[in-house]
Amino acid sequence: VLVYPNPSDNSFKVLLNNLAEEVYCEIWITDISGRRINETRIKLNSVSYEWIWDASGLTSSIYFYKIRINNDKFISGKMIKM
Repeated sequence: VLVYPNPSDNSFKVLLNNLAEEVYCEIWITDISGRRINETRIKLNSVSYEWIWDASGLTSSIYFYKIRINNDKFISGKMIKM
């Protein structure tokens, strides 16, 4: 998983690659207090996928992402909104 640009002032791209032929993916974005900002569920049929998260309406802060792939693999990290 690659999240870029990071930091950003408007939107973040989340690149999921090296996936199996078909995966079910859930992406959660939370703010620094733990409040869920965004929740996305996607069924993917390719080995790579780019998802764009628009953060332009949010205040400057640190946001966290958590990605679950096929209900068993978790990936997490942070994004800095300027």
